[in-house]
Amino acid sequence: MLPLRQHSTVFAGKTIRHSTFRSSLTHIPRSSELCVPSRNLFDPSKHVSNTTRIIFDCTSSGVRHASFNIPWSKSEGSKGASVILTDLNDPTSPIPALRHHLSANTNVPPGAPLFAYETDDNGWEPLTKSNWLARCNEVWVAARLPPLKAHAFRIGGCTELLLRGTNPDIVCVQGRWKSKAFLEYWRKIQKILPLFISNSFTDARVALVNSSMTSFKSKFRL
Repeated sequence: MLPLRQHSTVFAGKTIRHSTFRSSLTHIPRSSELCVPSRNLFDPSKHVSNTTRIIFDCTSSGVRHASFNIPWSKSEGSKGASVILTDLNDPTSPIPALRHHLSANTNVPPGAPLFAYETDDNGWEPLTKSNWLARCNEVWVAARLPPLKAHAFRIGGCTELLLRGTNPDIVCVQGRWKSKAFLEYWRKIQKILPLFISNSFTDARVALVNSSMTSFKSKFRL
């Protein structure tokens, strides 16, 4: 059984990635951009720390959002990237999850990874890819759902954004793909589309997504 504070940290890390499933105003981060390989391999030049500035704000229409910078990304290298989170009318909303993580782990020393959590022996541990996925899969398997790999969050988030009618150009920017790379990604997504069909996502919605991606391909002459 994991420490309670780790549950809140895993939930915050998961919902920040899961928020891309529901909102076109967030980007689709990779696990390596939010998690660290291990405590001994934490590198402030590549991994976001808890001293990074997190901006919580609200739009004029009342939508809460937050943002912070990461020092390194796969696509931009040391130029880093911005993580932008938008509040959702959903239990997986990233804003309350992030706030809860920060308030539950106030004794983690400055300079530790952003998603580090306090342990029962008054120490702390970083959120690694392995313990993040282990906790997620523990919950899903208990609910009789199949275990997932980290990349499932990225491909699943991209798929759901498209199915919810988000313009492919926006999804491309959110995932920081080049147009040709995004088209290659779309070919992978086509294989899992049947898994997303439900009362919310009908065949008509999939047809609309296919049409949008055909237009995207034509626009960039791919």
